[in-house]
Amino acid sequence: DNVFGREEVLHEIRSTEEAQLRGYFSALQHAGLRVQLLVVGNVGKEPAKVLASRLVHRVQVDQTGRHIGGLLMRDEAQRTHALVASRPVEVRLRNPIPLDINHATVNSYQYGVPDISERVKLLLLGKMIANPVYDTLRTKKQLGYIVFGFMSEHVSVLELTVLVQGSKE
Repeated sequence: DNVFGREEVLHEIRSTEEAQLRGYFSALQHAGLRVQLLVVGNVGKEPAKVLASRLVHRVQVDQTGRHIGGLLMRDEAQRTHALVASRPVEVRLRNPIPLDINHATVNSYQYGVPDISERVKLLLLGKMIANPVYDTLRTKKQLGYIVFGFMSEHVSVLELTVLVQGSKE
């Protein structure tokens, strides 16, 4: 679905200097940067506003273009962290909203770094599973009110993800 190829994007990332990026953010802020946030689930209006203000803080710069929010330095942003797992990994996090019975289950299957032929097939697979995943898990089994099945890219790794959010066990 991307307009630009991976190599074009990587070229632009490599050629972007930190000062240039900071200047871009500064210009955005002075031109009237608009932050739009969609909060889904049992989150009240006030907590959603707090989330939005935190997001705004993360992209703020001062008049000199120096970042005063949480922008990563170039070397930090380029650092990658990989876990080579010898068996399936399960991660559980508590719902941060007290007394909220909703939860999200995310199953992710990573396919490594595919060649172009595998990439095309896997991206097609992602398109093919979207509707059946929704129809089966949301409509027929009624496991959650938010259900997605999709393929995503993380740098050069493809990952198939099935997400269900709701209150059923």
